[in-house]
Amino acid sequence: MQSGSDAVLAAMNRRYTRAHYLELVRKLRDVLPEIALSTDIIVGFPGETAKDFEDTYRLVDEVGYHQVFTFIYSKREGTPAASVDDPTPRDVIQGRFDRLVDLVQKRAFEANQADLGSTVDVLVEGASKRDAGLLAGKSPKNQTVHAPLPEGTSIEELAGTTVRVRIDEAKTWYLAGEVAEGSEPPAEAADGR
Repeated sequence: MQSGSDAVLAAMNRRYTRAHYLELVRKLRDVLPEIALSTDIIVGFPGETAKDFEDTYRLVDEVGYHQVFTFIYSKREGTPAASVDDPTPRDVIQGRFDRLVDLVQKRAFEANQADLGSTVDVLVEGASKRDAGLLAGKSPKNQTVHAPLPEGTSIEELAGTTVRVRIDEAKTWYLAGEVAEGSEPPAEAADGR
């Protein structure tokens, strides 16, 4: 979305409006109510007013994204925005950014709570960077999921496969649980036979 303000979207030369975007979200959720959405948001685009920021804040709150990648605007030479003078003090922009990040974290935590107690398919990417005894993968909603490696399996056997994980912990940025019995790949599949 990049911004929830029509004025900022127009300044960014985007060819969509807040209303158009929200209508698309409504249509998606009509068809698939549990869809997980993500977006990028830029705070502090030249000329962004307090009202423009509030429009963005309300949009993020209304949509309830699973993930939002937030950025403070930085000039890129050669772009039309690079030549726009913006009198907004850096500390005001930083305050807006911090407020938005707080909302993003709150909404991500709330979204992950919906999966607590469920069993989800996880595409295993490899071992957790913090603990080689944990697998790390992605759910169909692109959530990071961690689970202890089932006894007798290696991460090499599981990487690239899908396992079912019962979720017993839902944090802001990840889910965790246990691999459900019978969801590991058979031994013969792991060694190519």
